[in-house]
This record gives sequence, C-alpha cells and structure tokens, in this order.
Amino acid sequence: MKPGKILALILGVALIALMIFMASSDDSNAPQQEVKPQAQAKPAPQSKSVDLIDDKDVKNIKILQQSVKERDFKVSSSYLVSCAPCHGDDGRGKIAPPIGGKSKDQILASLKDYKAGKIKNSLMSGLLTNVNDESLDALADEISKFKE
Repeated sequence: MKPGKILALILGVALIALMIFMASSDDSNAPQQEVKPQAQAKPAPQSKSVDLIDDKDVKNIKILQQSVKERDFKVSSSYLVSCAPCHGDDGRGKIAPPIGGKSKDQILASLKDYKAGKIKNSLMSGLLTNVNDESLDALADEISKFKE
C-alpha cells in the first residue's frame, strides 16, 4: 500500500473516532442555567444638538451658490458628465489642466488627437472612443466659449 493511501486511511479512521466520541459525550447531565429576563434598558439621556456646520462652512456654501447663479453660460449634460469631473464646470481645471480660453479649432484638434491616441492619456482616449465627430465638434464649440 502506498504511503498516501495509508495516511488517508489513518485520517479517515481518526475522524470517524472523533465523531463517535463527540456523539457519545452526553451534555444532558450538565447543570442547566436559568435564563433570567433582563431588566429593560433605560433610555439614554438626550444629548444637546450639535451644530456640524460652522459659520465658515455656511459662508463657503453661500459663495458657491452665488457663483453658480452668476454663471453667464450653460453647459451641456455631455460636458458635465464627461469633462467637468476633471476640468471643472467652468473649464478652469480641478484635476486636469484648464481648457478655457482656447479656440474651437485648437480644442477640436486636441480632442481628435486624444481620441486617435496621438496624445497619450488613457482616460481621455477612453472617454472619447465612442464619441462621433459631430459630438466632438459640438463639445469643442461649447468649450471654446469658456473664459480663461
């Protein structure tokens, strides 16, 4: 008999013996503990309300609200979804470089270069892969109206 089969046989017998031992040990002789009902918990004392927004935060929120109201241009949903997360809703750049203040032709050429892979940027080429030339033209026209 091979050593592997012998080992498997020994482990099998040991497992069966362990199962028999556990089944034969009777826990019914063990003393039963009474379960006492727990007293109802008292409600926690009410804490004072905490102001999570301080005056500085409120001022910043009002400034942001005002800047949105004062915007003299409207951006398309296509730009907001695809471009604004990195370039900002005004094209001034949050994570990516600013794109405002350029002509439509400059922007369109850059977009086509990104799409064709001439400018190496996996995010931009991924975003532009399925965008047709008509949509690229409309996007370039929109971005060209952004101020620098």
